[in-house]
Amino acid sequence: MTAPRETKQELFNKDMLPFMDLMYGYAMYLTGNRDESNDLLQETFLKAFRFFDKFERGTNAKAWLYRIMRNTFINEYRRVKRTPDLVEYDEQISAYQMMPRATERPDQIEGEIFEDEIAVAIASLPEKFKSVIIFAGRAGFALRRDCGRSRDPHRHGPVAAPPRQGDSV
Repeated sequence: MTAPRETKQELFNKDMLPFMDLMYGYAMYLTGNRDESNDLLQETFLKAFRFFDKFERGTNAKAWLYRIMRNTFINEYRRVKRTPDLVEYDEQISAYQMMPRATERPDQIEGEIFEDEIAVAIASLPEKFKSVIIFAGRAGFALRRDCGRSRDPHRHGPVAAPPRQGDSV
């Protein structure tokens, strides 16, 4: 009679699991975060188990695991870097909700007094553009009355200019 053959799970446990603590230390080195390290470690061992049939027994298992972890970390970093930052809003906020409260002068934002024609022009803008102007005012940018037209014909600056030294924010 022949001895029973070890299963993939048993071979994996015998060959790979002794390196788990070592790999956790490497994951902490790469991520600097306990939760991300645990995720990276789990992903590494999942991939190692999934492709364990490609591993040649008798070769350097530790180096194989290091390679899997390093590549997983790099690929995840690239994926996150490619993904644009998403902002989730709990509720829709209009530009008018960003306006000063009734205790402040209604025609004044951060020390700037808007004339009626400017207020009408801002009110006629689509909501996404209106909110940009309101946020720029709140962030301390001085809104130019000429909407970006400059005396210099070669310069077409933005509508909002950064605060000058001495401006109140």
